[in-house]
Amino acid sequence: MESGSGTDTAEIHSFEGTWNELKTERLDLLHVNCEGCEFHILNGIFNKPSIISKIKTIQFGTHLIPRYQKNIVEMYCGLIQSLSKSHHIIFQAPFIWERWQLNQ
Repeated sequence: MESGSGTDTAEIHSFEGTWNELKTERLDLLHVNCEGCEFHILNGIFNKPSIISKIKTIQFGTHLIPRYQKNIVEMYCGLIQSLSKSHHIIFQAPFIWERWQLNQ
């Protein structure tokens, strides 16, 4: 990250691109807490069977901020439906914190 003149510049990478670049074979824990953009990040991961099947534990926070995302409940339900294909719930407090474990 560069700093100067009151502005900052950040380089952003996709999860899939980083995964492939690191040649990761398995991940024990993925923790996501990004204050509102989690639906976009997690949907991108959960819809990639070649990646999601290699993540043992996923924990994430979701945020109920309807003024930013009008269809947030539908987005949440779609997220859970996608994740439940490969993982099962260990702990779930919707729109707060969740922990999911890879199905054996």
